[in-house]
Amino acid sequence: MVFVALQRTVRRVRDAIFPRAGGAFGTEQVLQEEAMAIHGADLAKLTGKELNRELNKLNSAALCLSGGGIRSASFALGVMQAFAVHPRSSGKGAGATKPEDSLLSKFHYLSTVSGGGYIGSWLSAWVARAGYAEVWRKLTDRRDRPENEPQEIAWLRAYSNYLTPKLGLGSADTWAALALALRNLLLNWLVILPAVWATIIFLKGLAVAMAWIGRYSPESCFVRSGDYDPAIIFGCVGVVLLIFACGSEREIARRAAPVRRLSENSFAAICSRRCSLASS
Repeated sequence: MVFVALQRTVRRVRDAIFPRAGGAFGTEQVLQEEAMAIHGADLAKLTGKELNRELNKLNSAALCLSGGGIRSASFALGVMQAFAVHPRSSGKGAGATKPEDSLLSKFHYLSTVSGGGYIGSWLSAWVARAGYAEVWRKLTDRRDRPENEPQEIAWLRAYSNYLTPKLGLGSADTWAALALALRNLLLNWLVILPAVWATIIFLKGLAVAMAWIGRYSPESCFVRSGDYDPAIIFGCVGVVLLIFACGSEREIARRAAPVRRLSENSFAAICSRRCSLASS
């Protein structure tokens, strides 16, 4: 069964890690230990592609529970209850009659995140304390009245408000939730509002520029009254200088020596030499 195998995996990994203080497992060693703990397959002598081929032959399966808060957790609870009942003959009937026959017992791994982690940790703790057979019996139990459902599921419903367990204006959980909401709102504003403001300022500047250009005759750079406008003269000079500056900058960049890019090894070697000089 899946959860019994997971418990064996945890015990084997724990017994293997703690005697080797300061040591670390490689990826292949972890896969070999998992294959031995879950499937009883000895793959210690295999590496590389041979190890991967043998692992694929084991046909391992994982139950993955996605995030989404309490809604995801509630949906995942229904999925796990359905897996505990199935398979049913022709989709009908009472379903699995023994724990080892249920689809829920066929999974070898449990992968969760966020709301799925909430329901996944609840299930893992329940199995660790009561055993899979007892968990399966209560997951497949159907009562006429919801208040008569198993205590573990009733507890889950009673404490489903796990983000703010204690409600009320004087509760620290409530104020923490409000602070998180305000923080997230401000962070979103810092990303969105500058773009909105830049668009508004650009449109406003464009409207002002069009209104300013409309004061002049299209045949000359004079004001329609016949007088010179210093703004036009300075504007033309500024445009010429800007074009000249852009051309000069490109020429300087072209003549400049190319920047030598260091590899990671060279950069690490230079840093280590400087650190050794600084320490001496």
